[in-house]
Amino acid sequence: MPRPYTGNGFRARDTIMQAVEVTAPHQLHLTEKPVPDVGANQVRLRVYWAGVCGTDYSLIGGKLAFARYPIVPGHEFSGRISALGAGAPFTVGQPVTINPILSCRQCAACQRGEIHHCEQTAVLGVAGVPGGFADEVVVPADAVRVLPDELPLDAAALTEPVAVVVRVLHSAGVKSGDRVAVLGGGNIGLLVVQAALAAGASVAVTDPISSRMQVARQLGADGLDTMNAGQFDAVIDGVGTPETLALAVRLARRGGSIAVYGVPSQEQAVLPMLDMFRKDLRVAFSRLYPADFTEAIDLLCSGRLNWQAVVTHRVGLADLPAAVRQVMADPSSGIKILVRVAHEAG
Repeated sequence: MPRPYTGNGFRARDTIMQAVEVTAPHQLHLTEKPVPDVGANQVRLRVYWAGVCGTDYSLIGGKLAFARYPIVPGHEFSGRISALGAGAPFTVGQPVTINPILSCRQCAACQRGEIHHCEQTAVLGVAGVPGGFADEVVVPADAVRVLPDELPLDAAALTEPVAVVVRVLHSAGVKSGDRVAVLGGGNIGLLVVQAALAAGASVAVTDPISSRMQVARQLGADGLDTMNAGQFDAVIDGVGTPETLALAVRLARRGGSIAVYGVPSQEQAVLPMLDMFRKDLRVAFSRLYPADFTEAIDLLCSGRLNWQAVVTHRVGLADLPAAVRQVMADPSSGIKILVRVAHEAG
C-alpha cells in the first residue's frame, strides 16, 4: 500500500500510488501503480477531486469503439502541482485543473485555439493516456489551467463539464429573454439549465427519470410539455438520437436554433430535413470545447451555478467502482459522482 501523505497533501518520496483502472469492459478495479515520472514540458498533479462523466460510463461499459484497455479513466479533475518537468512554467502547490484535450498544438486549428478541431484530437483518460482516477497524474504543461484561490477544488473538478455547457450555449446562441428547451437532465443537462437561466433565459426540460426532473424544477426550470411545438428560440439536445433531434425540430420556432451535444447513437439516421428547411433552423453540433477555459472558470466562481445540486455521490477511490456499478445498474440512483482523492491540509 502507498505510504501516508505528508501534512501538505504531497507525497514524501512515494513510488507507488493507488488508481482505479478499467482492464476490460465492466472490469473496474482499485489497483496500485508506479507514481508516473514527469518529463520535459510536463506537470505532475496530486489529484484532489475527480468527476465521473457519461463518457466514463461508456468506456467502462465497453460502448466506446476507440477505447483501449487497460486505461485509468477520468478527464474531469482538479488538484495541485506536485512536480514540474523542465520548461513547465508553474509552481509546486498551485491549484489547477486540466483541459484534457490532447492535440498536436501546431496545426492551423490548434493555433486558432480550436484544439477540438485538430485531426489528432484525443482526450486524456479516454484513449491511451491515463486519467485522473489516480493519486497522481502526469499531463502536458499546456493542458494545465491555473485556478483562482477562491475556487474550491471540488467545484473546480466540474470545470470541464461547465466548458461543455459554455460552448453549447454559444452554439445555440442563447441570450437573455430566450425560451430554451433542454432535452436530457443528466449532470451536464442540469448545468445547461442553470447556465441558461443565469444568461436570462427561461428554461423547460424533459428527462424520463423523475428524480432528475425534480432537481431541474428546484433549480428553476419548468417541465417540458412536448406539445408546445414551435415555441422555443433554442433547443439543446443532450441525447443525440434521431428521435430527440426530430423532437427538437418540432419544438423550435421558425428561425430558431438547435444545438446537439449528445453523442449521436447512429452514424446514419433519417432526419426531418424538409421541416428544418421550412423553419429556417440553425442546427449546430457542439463537440468538446476550445483551449480557453476562462469563461467556464469564471462561471463557477460567479456563484450563479448551484453545482452541488447535481452531485449525488462523494466517494473515495476505493469506493468508486461500487458507486459506478450502482449508477450504471440504476441510472435513477445518481446524477454526478465526485471522487475525493486527496484532502486539503488543515
